[in-house]
Order: sequence, then C-alpha cells, then structure tokens
Amino acid sequence: MERSACLGDGERGPGGAPRCSPPSLRASAAGLAAFPEVFGDPVRPVLAAAAPPDAAGFTEVRLTFEHEMAAVQRLAGFGGQIEILSPATVRARLVATARELLERYQPGDAAFHGPVTPP
Repeated sequence: MERSACLGDGERGPGGAPRCSPPSLRASAAGLAAFPEVFGDPVRPVLAAAAPPDAAGFTEVRLTFEHEMAAVQRLAGFGGQIEILSPATVRARLVATARELLERYQPGDAAFHGPVTPP
C-alpha cells in the first residue's frame, strides 16, 4: 500500500502517536470490496495475495499505516465488517473509539439531537 509500514519499536509518528505493527485483520466480502475505494489501488495486491475466506466468509489480511491512530481512524468506518486480530493496542483503541461514538449518540444524552434524516 501507499502507507509506510508501522514500526512497533516504540518510535512515535506524527503528533507523537505511537507507531505500530501492521494490523492483521479479518474482513467480510463487503468490507474487502470497499478497500480499494477507501485505501486506493495500492491495496489490490494485498487483496489478491490473501488466502480464501474462512467458513464465516471473512478473509484475513495485513495492512500498513503511518501510525496506530491512522489505522484506527481509517478502520473504524468499517464497523462490524472487520475484526482486528493484532496488535492488541489497535484493537483496544478501536473499541475505545466505538464506545466514544456510542456515548455521543445515546438517546437522552444532552449531545443527542435525534436521528439524522439522510438528504
């Protein structure tokens, strides 16, 4: 991919974000289909080299990002279409991001303004 490999040796990326080992993840067919749109054409060889999907229809791939937060921010939009297998730090940050989103949009919360109607 166009992203530089995460290092995992304690170095810091932009803004002091920790660098990471390239995340290993499982993705559904729908998630994989969106990867070229989200990550660009450089992801195509990664997809072509991936093993066949498992019994649940998920395919394991390893992607690289500039740093850990870049991985979390780009992968969060895939919701349940992906599962981070490693590193544990990326998985934990993704869980924290999901919790933050849930807290922000809970009915009864002062910040909740009701459902948004698409245009």
